[in-house]
Amino acid sequence: MTHTEEQAAMLNTVDKIADRFGHTYWLEHARAGTFPKKLWAELSQAGVMGLALPERYGGSGLGLFEMALVQERLAERGVPLLLMVVGPGLSLMIMARHGSQSLKERFLPQAAQGRKIFCFGITEPNAGSNTLKISTTATARHGEWIVTGSKHFVSGADQADYMLVVSRTAPYQAGRHDTLTLFVVDMTDPRVRLRKQPMHLLTAEHQFEVVFDDVIVPDADRIGEVGEGFRYLFDGLNPERINVAALAIGMGRRLLDAAVGYASQRQVFSYPIGAHQAIQHALAEAKIHLELANLMNHYAAKCYDRQEDAGGWANMAKVGAVDAALEAADIAIEVHGGNAFTEDYDLLSQWELCRLFKTAPVARELALNYVGEHVLGLPRSR
Repeated sequence: MTHTEEQAAMLNTVDKIADRFGHTYWLEHARAGTFPKKLWAELSQAGVMGLALPERYGGSGLGLFEMALVQERLAERGVPLLLMVVGPGLSLMIMARHGSQSLKERFLPQAAQGRKIFCFGITEPNAGSNTLKISTTATARHGEWIVTGSKHFVSGADQADYMLVVSRTAPYQAGRHDTLTLFVVDMTDPRVRLRKQPMHLLTAEHQFEVVFDDVIVPDADRIGEVGEGFRYLFDGLNPERINVAALAIGMGRRLLDAAVGYASQRQVFSYPIGAHQAIQHALAEAKIHLELANLMNHYAAKCYDRQEDAGGWANMAKVGAVDAALEAADIAIEVHGGNAFTEDYDLLSQWELCRLFKTAPVARELALNYVGEHVLGLPRSR
């Protein structure tokens, strides 16, 4: 793919940073349960966190397409960062599109420089995919809001300075989409409590339950209009799906490269195993599927940057990218045989993250429902 001079320079910088730290650095932090702060700091200094933000707020004035390119490269080099998805790739993009002028002036310049980190709170114990059923409430009182409730599976909450919180501001009523509002919550507030959720998953970020015990939020920290949170949210979830697809594609390429390298060197009966069609064709098909998904994901990102309806493309790209990444992971494990299950080759931890993306941030089945209903025009799935 041909890139502009600006894009090429950006990717060259990202490649150098990612290669200097490398997968070993990322893996050491993931196994130790510590966040790779030095990597985050260098990427921030290089302008990565503000890539998709307007220049007037300290960003680069580029777009989601460039953010997706960076996510691909980081994952391909073995340093995927989920906090980049929920922060610069989701929370900040919602704020940039729908936040008030004063809100953007207060938060975006520091976030663009990586000095302030955002996480995102939406999932609850009894409201996963059905966002309209969330129970976290925000109650208006004397020009402020009292936020009460909890969120689960919040990536990187311990590293975040702020959280973009989806809250209920009107009672639930089937068919109504004007009952949710988004707020910026200060994570240093003593009424915000974190509980780490142990996971069988190797990532650079921990998952947390976050409890809001009557947290006071100024009205100035509300995103957009009261009751419009659902619309803002689903505008922002398209970038999340595109960023996750980019991570999956990068990880799939990394796994495929490992499989190709091993198949080229490993000899059985005097021939490299990669010379056998049973292996060669499987690797070729995985490559084809990864690159097809990547083209769709790039198209989805460009649709979003042009402020076109990107929902269908984003959901299709997410499904295609994750399926392709899992296919690459599976053939990589098969090619490596018993070595795939050793820590030296570190294939299973990458498979785990690819498998997570099949379920979250949106389940594969829900993405297919969206495509069926909104792209194909079928009746609502039951």
